[in-house]
Amino acid sequence: MSNLDKLLQQYELLQKEIDTARKQERRVKIKDVRALLDKYSLTAEDIFPQSKMTVTTTRVKSTRPAKYRDPESGKTWSGAGRAPLWIRDRNYSDFLITDSNTSSDSAN
Repeated sequence: MSNLDKLLQQYELLQKEIDTARKQERRVKIKDVRALLDKYSLTAEDIFPQSKMTVTTTRVKSTRPAKYRDPESGKTWSGAGRAPLWIRDRNYSDFLITDSNTSSDSAN
C-alpha cells in the first residue's frame, strides 16, 4: 500500500469522525440556543428579522415610449427587444414617430 493510499484512508476516517462530532455538537448547540430563546423570550423573528430575511424586491416594469408606428395597423414599438414582424426587414426610419405624427394622433 502506497503512502498516498494510507493518507487517503486516514482522511476518510477523519472525515467520518468530523461528521459524527459535528452532529453531536450540533444537537448540544441547538439545545443551548433553544434554552436561551426560552430564557429571554426571543422569537425567530427577533433573531432573523423579516425585513432582512424574506423581503424580495419586485422589479417594476417600466414602459418605454413608442419610437416606431406601423401606419397600417397603428401598432407601436419602443425599439427595445425583438423587432415586430411589421417592421422587420424594412427601413426603421420609415416608421419613426415624429412630433408631427404624435400631434395628429393626440387629436383622435
